[in-house]
Amino acid sequence: QNQWRNAGTLHNETYELSVNVPIFTGRDLSWSMRGTFDRNRTTISKLIPPPFNFGASLQATDQVFRAVEGRAFGEFWGRVFLTSCAQLPTSTATPGGSINYQAECQAGRQFAVNNDGYLTYTGFNGTNGASARGGITNNLWQTNLPSAWSPFPGRSLTYGHPIVLSDANGNAVSSPIGNALPDYRWAMSTNVQYKRFTAYALVDATMGRGIYNQGRGWSYLDFNSADGDQRGRSVYDAKPMSYNYRAGLPDNGNGLGGFYDILGPNTKMLENTNYAKVREVALSFRLGRLQGLFGDWNLSLIGRNLYTFTNYSGFDPEVGIASGSTGNNAGSSAINSIDAFTFPNTRSLTFSLSTTF
Repeated sequence: QNQWRNAGTLHNETYELSVNVPIFTGRDLSWSMRGTFDRNRTTISKLIPPPFNFGASLQATDQVFRAVEGRAFGEFWGRVFLTSCAQLPTSTATPGGSINYQAECQAGRQFAVNNDGYLTYTGFNGTNGASARGGITNNLWQTNLPSAWSPFPGRSLTYGHPIVLSDANGNAVSSPIGNALPDYRWAMSTNVQYKRFTAYALVDATMGRGIYNQGRGWSYLDFNSADGDQRGRSVYDAKPMSYNYRAGLPDNGNGLGGFYDILGPNTKMLENTNYAKVREVALSFRLGRLQGLFGDWNLSLIGRNLYTFTNYSGFDPEVGIASGSTGNNAGSSAINSIDAFTFPNTRSLTFSLSTTF
């Protein structure tokens, strides 16, 4: 009933660079630094079956990647929430004739970018000069733009809610939204030795890695996300509960959509993030030979994963799910950059007393 066959070909290119710099070398003092850089690109150069989705084995993660000939491997596909006027069509047929909706994206007209950075319908009706900041003061939050007059025919829009990129029939478009493999990585280390004292530090960084934050998606369903906390916002910028949960017209027959999207990948839950970690700091002192003991003794204090610099909203951007290799699974935590309530990497401090003889 089933066959395992080669589905295609992957083309991989990796560039690596390392530089060692002996800054100073003396009798009692030495100082050196090392830098590394690597960049990897993996492309599906040949695909025998039609394009297909794959992923991990956890709930709602088995379809997060899409295999397409000529595109990168490990590429996330999902819904796109508009953030720019340039994403609107320039010519859409309506009962009143063709409309250039990019021209309607300006102050006092139909569309504007809100304070969260998302493009929204302003509730403009031709006379009121509505804006993306008047939902409460002008009682606009339930104002609707009928689908016949929408920039995406077949999809009606609701005031203030983010807009999903759609096709000519109003169906949400699945688009590339990020990649599990980073753009590049780098690391810097330094080593200082002064007489019997040695200090070592290592910082490494991963840049441009896509992470599907499933935990954040769950929090939108349960109204447990800090994104929904409106304390400190003005009456002009405050958002209702539906903004983070439903976010406009849902795509699903059961009435659930928007940012939550029943845990489907989208540009809100897929975070293209950078991070750098203070991976290791080690301080050691050579005690030498101790009276009454054999060997050459050394005392050390070692800290690992001491601090993370990141723009990621979750606990730890260094995350991955190691699913099985059966079915439609990627089978690798390096590819499955999915944060599904994963326990973060631990910070550790280690005391060491060692000897050689």
